[in-house]
Amino acid sequence: MAKNPRLIDISGQRFGDWLVIEQAGNTKGGGALWRSRCSCGVERPVLGADLRGGKSTNCGCAKVARIAALNVSHGESGSRLHRIWGNMRARCNRPRSTGYARYGGRGITVCDEWDRSYEAFRDWARASGYTDDLSIERVDVDRGYCPENCTWADHTTQSRNRRFVRKRADGTPWSTVAKGNGIARAVFANRISAGGWDAETAATTPLITRRKTGERGADGRFIPTPDHKWRRRKTP
Repeated sequence: MAKNPRLIDISGQRFGDWLVIEQAGNTKGGGALWRSRCSCGVERPVLGADLRGGKSTNCGCAKVARIAALNVSHGESGSRLHRIWGNMRARCNRPRSTGYARYGGRGITVCDEWDRSYEAFRDWARASGYTDDLSIERVDVDRGYCPENCTWADHTTQSRNRRFVRKRADGTPWSTVAKGNGIARAVFANRISAGGWDAETAATTPLITRRKTGERGADGRFIPTPDHKWRRRKTP
């Protein structure tokens, strides 16, 4: 092969991951090709101009390695913490997601760090006391998900802190007040939803039971008084 007198010999030189071995002919347009070996072991002819200009620095293995690194599984897909992360992002980012109206639809977002990386969220979760019996909770329910506004809470605490939970002026949930007055949560909720009671009345009005007046006979059967009236009695 006749050598071009104007050819600059780059044999033995390194360009990125390429080590130039020898000239390997020319392109149809006259450009010099050089047989080059990549650091990964692949050999191929590379255009000299691409080598000198930095357009080609390897056989493509570096790009493949970067993509592979990004796609390496953290080994936690399907774990409870990974599901929490996925559900958090879904309800803030996806309009079709259940709960979006109460989160993303009203401006609740996930901070960039957590939105981009499960690992960043996972590391924060572990450092802030996550266990499998806890759920993520925002301290300020009108702000988004970020390290400064999130904590871990058990189910009872989280339920009490939701936006729609009715609370007394001192912050005590009315459902807790109701429980202290011997009123079951279901009764308290029914008084409000079905009876239209306000929270304070529903939580503080004693229960009323009804009983018939009379006595039981020898066979255990109840014998009411002649007027068969019911009497109302407040429970203690």
